[in-house]
This record gives sequence, C-alpha cells and structure tokens, in this order.
Amino acid sequence: MLKFCIEHAKRNENGKLEFLWVNGLPTKDSEDYFALLEDWRRSGEAKSFTFFDNDNIQKYLENCNVRQTFNEFPNQVTDLLHDNKFSSIASIVPLSEIPIGQRYIYPIFLYSPRYLQLPIFLEKGIFLSERVKQDCREGLCKLLIWDVLEGQGWNTFNYWPGGKSIKKFIQAQHRIHNIPLENIGFADCNFKTPELQNTFGSKGFFYPTYEHQISFRFNNKHDFPILDRIEALTRNNKKPYYFLSLNRRPHNHRIMLGQKIFDRWMDKFLWSLSKFTDIVRNAATNPWADIVEKTISKDFYDFLPAQLDVVFRNEFFHIDTEVGYNIPTQLLDKTYINLVTETKFFESDALFLSEKIFKPISYLQPFIVVGPVNELKTLKSLGYQTFHPFIDESYDSIEDPIERFNAIMSEVDRICSLTHEDMQDLVKKCIPSLLHNYFLRKKVKKEFIREINFVSQLNDWLHV
Repeated sequence: MLKFCIEHAKRNENGKLEFLWVNGLPTKDSEDYFALLEDWRRSGEAKSFTFFDNDNIQKYLENCNVRQTFNEFPNQVTDLLHDNKFSSIASIVPLSEIPIGQRYIYPIFLYSPRYLQLPIFLEKGIFLSERVKQDCREGLCKLLIWDVLEGQGWNTFNYWPGGKSIKKFIQAQHRIHNIPLENIGFADCNFKTPELQNTFGSKGFFYPTYEHQISFRFNNKHDFPILDRIEALTRNNKKPYYFLSLNRRPHNHRIMLGQKIFDRWMDKFLWSLSKFTDIVRNAATNPWADIVEKTISKDFYDFLPAQLDVVFRNEFFHIDTEVGYNIPTQLLDKTYINLVTETKFFESDALFLSEKIFKPISYLQPFIVVGPVNELKTLKSLGYQTFHPFIDESYDSIEDPIERFNAIMSEVDRICSLTHEDMQDLVKKCIPSLLHNYFLRKKVKKEFIREINFVSQLNDWLHV
C-alpha cells in the first residue's frame, strides 16, 4: 500500500488522524515562519484575494495552506480513484508511524504558483526534517510537489509562473537538500507535465483535475440527464442569447473581449467580467499592453463589473463564488455557443487546457476558444473534435495574438448576424462532434482510473 506522509500529524484518542501543520512550511513558532509571511506579503498574492484583508496575512496563510492541505488532500485522491477505493490502495500516515527503511511519498502542496518564486524556498529550501531529507537522498522517500488545482507545468517560458520557475524551484531543493533530481516529482493538471519534467531530470505526473472535477447544477443538485440534453439539442428552441462567455478574472484578452461585447453585442451575449484596476504588464503581454489599454473606453470601464445572477457556495473559504468548477446549466441553456476565454492568450508557448474548455464539452455545447495559438490543435491531438466548417477555426493557427483576436472577433461578428433558425441549424450540425467529445471525456476519465491511475504511477516511481 502506498503511503502519503504528513510530517506534522498525530492520532487522537479515537485513532483518527489530526493534522498539526503543513509539509514543507516552517513551523509557526520559528523565525523562518515570519520570513515566509513577509515573502508572501511582498509577492502580492494576498492582495489578489479580496475576501482576505492583507493585514491579516497569517490567517490567510493558515486558511490557504493548512485547510486546503488537510481537508482537501484525501478528497482529491478519493475523487480521482472513484468509488472511495482510496483506503484500499493508499493511506495517509504521520511520519512517526512509518518504520525506518520503509518507502513513502512526501507531498508538498502548492496552493499558489507563487510558492515557486518565494525567496525563502529558493534560498533555504522547503522545510524538511533530517529524516525526510536523508530518506529522499537514499530513495526511500520521493518528494512530490503537487499543484492540485492548476496546470503550472504547461510551458517553458521564463516569467511567472512558467515551466522554468518550476525547474528553478526543483533545482533549488536538489541543491540545498542534496536530494537527487530523480527523487523529486511535480504533479499538476497539465497532460504535458511528464514530458516537460523529463527534460529537467525530475519526474512529472499528470493529475486530471479538470476532466474529473466538472460539476453539473440543476436546482442546486448534482445531476446530468444526458438523454434530455441530447433531445434538447434537436429541438428548435429559440434561445435568448447567442453566446455565453464567463470571464471572472480580468486578464487582458478578456478585457479586450469585454469591450467588444459592450460596444457591439450586448443583446447577443450572456457574459461576466470583473472590475480591473490596471492592464497586466509582464514579459508576455508587454508588446501588446498599450494596444489593449487604448481599446478601453470610459463608458465600458464605468459599466464594470458585468455580473450574472448565478452563485455557488465555496465551502473552503466560506464565501459565495460565481462558477468555479460548477457548470451553470441555467446559463448554458440560454445560449447556443460558448465563447471560452482560457487563462492564457498572449503567451506563444503556453499550453493550458483548463476546466473552462471542459465545461462546454461536458454539456454538449459548441465552443470558440480565445486562447493561445494552436489551442484547438492541441485539443484535437487528444482525440477531441471541433466544429469546422460550421465555425471558422482558422484563427487557431494565427501566431500574432492581436491578429488572432481580431480573427476570432470577425467570426463572432459573422455568427451574431445569423438568424435564430440559422443558429439552431448550426448547433444540430455540431451534434456528432458534441457527442463524440462527451463520450471521449467519459472514456478518458474511466481509463485513467482503471488503467493508469495516479497512485499506481506514484507507486512505480517510488519503487524504482
């Protein structure tokens, strides 16, 4: 049985495991802990979450790290392996219960990719006991850096968060703790991560959170009547809107899209976009940041935020959130096509198929993707189908991001000129591809669980 080690844990009088602190972090009574708080504050991460006061940074860290790790870790693995079979193939144990000489996985959870660049982790390393370090050197322990909910290993570019930041972080642990690279692994939600980590000398794992975590909501209940959905696709129902576009975080390409919707297609779109304070400027967006900024009108800015009356409860932070991993079926039912704005757009070497693309796939809705170059090509390489010639997808191969964006907007403009009868016909023509994608996603999920499941891969790595 594979053992996941939580270093700071104990059993209560009933034998239940109680978690005391997070793997890899300095303990709360140490000077290094306060240095970590300062690094975290300077990173700007706390400011990006409006539901935590930046002055209360310690509470933020404890909520983000301790609660996420302790409460979500068992559930993440259980959900992946299905039917609650987790306890039969792996267990979570305190370090004190692992006999000397026995093999185990030591997971380090990344709540945020900014972990990868915090100076304390790059200068002093993550905080491990002497036993764990020695076990890692001898191959008895494998150090698994696990980004449960993101796909940070998607690319090789040099700016945050990027593959090179992951490489730098892993090599720092290798250098500081003298742990062989082959005993350090990185797992996230990007199917290219194993390939990329192999080029670094470390081990990579694909953890398909996005395909597995998508939820359906019908009157606050989880369900998906597939036959009803197929029947609905064949009906000639006139929908209130042509497009659905959910844009929670105001990345630059989403701002550009929001301005276009505001100027031309308010009657055609059901959409959302948060208020922003500034245009993002970094190594990826700098060449086009001025162009983005010039597109923004005062009327559009004053109009924001564009909000939709859909709320799901986030029990982790005890707040209400807009959508997240949930599929807002009451919105999808009002629209013909999903205009997906992926996390990345300007980055030429980015690869990130997130939960956003799997929502329309899971709900059998045609889509257009505002994402990096060759996003559709990547999706098709995994066996999924797209919607050419019913939707002009020539935009996907355009390398210049502004030209690609303009090509997407031209196709949106063409579609917005269609009649409702034309839209119904378009959707019907897409049904074979919609069904293919829906059942492929189910097949991939099933095969991953039964044949190449995550724990089996970790177990093989552990016993090399």
